[in-house]
Amino acid sequence: MEFELKLAREKEEMHEREKQLKINRLVQEVSETEREDLEESEKVQHWVERLCQTRLEQISCVDNDTPEVPAGPPPSLLKGPRCPLPLSGPPVCAV
Repeated sequence: MEFELKLAREKEEMHEREKQLKINRLVQEVSETEREDLEESEKVQHWVERLCQTRLEQISCVDNDTPEVPAGPPPSLLKGPRCPLPLSGPPVCAV
């Protein structure tokens, strides 16, 4: 009987070690997945920043070239105040 109890105890300890190993593997997988997700997120953020910077440079170039590009009829043909359309918000009229 003592042998059976010892065997049962060892079997239980072995089962607990296996459970702990599984838990450790899962924790490692989750950590690895989180690390990969973070790396991917950082890559996406880098490319978004580069795209934004490129777009800002394009807008800046267009702004610098604006006098050469006709934007509409000359001011002498306009009657009343001119209302430029801002990028956001309601139009602001200049007198």
